[in-house]
Amino acid sequence: MITRIKINAIRISRQKETKRRRRNLKIDELYSSIGQKLDLTTLSSLKSYQKFLDSVRAAYQKMGYI
Repeated sequence: MITRIKINAIRISRQKETKRRRRNLKIDELYSSIGQKLDLTTLSSLKSYQKFLDSVRAAYQKMGYI
């Protein structure tokens, strides 16, 4: 489910694109665009991002990378 925050983030990150280009947006382009505009300090304050980092760390530990 897309929340208002996600919709606003999408709108803000893509506002310089033409209407046709926005309509044909692929998900990887969306997250790339948002990622380029987000500050890591802001991102790290999000609980969902912290859970993601914990999952990545656990996976890396399980594979013996860390």
